Amino acid sequence: MGQKPILVLHGVLLNVLGRGILLTGSSGSGKSELALRLVRKGHQLVADDVIEISRDGQYLSGAAPYELRGLLHIRGIGVIDIRKMYGPAAFRISARIDNVLNMESLAALDFNCRADKVGISGRPSRSISLLLETVTRSIVRPETICELGSIYKPIHQLPGSEL
Repeated sequence: MGQKPILVLHGVLLNVLGRGILLTGSSGSGKSELALRLVRKGHQLVADDVIEISRDGQYLSGAAPYELRGLLHIRGIGVIDIRKMYGPAAFRISARIDNVLNMESLAALDFNCRADKVGISGRPSRSISLLLETVTRSIVRPETICELGSIYKPIHQLPGSEL
């Protein structure tokens, strides 16, 4: 991602199952903690707190500024070097942004699937990292989940994507 950024956003960008997932939300909403859980499960951190967005052909890509690469800030703990803690495979320089998840919407999370009538609600006891993985898998196999609602948005709804 050598292009000049067209936009800088606050959030966390991850590579989950080969898809770029941008977590948005206010400070303290749990973005970095969710990222840590996902990295621990084998997914890759791309950027935390500051995401430089660039156009990559018809897609948007994101990366961390050079000084912040591989670093994850966890409230109450401090800054963690993901590469040193989990190895170099836990970090990725850049990723195409495929979907956006707004953390504030998790409180209202409710998937109503016609096929099996399964409801998943975003209560504190739920594993949000597991839910995110499940939703990401469903993007590849859309028949597995229905009515994602407004919590998991396609990239064309990202602010600035019309640039």
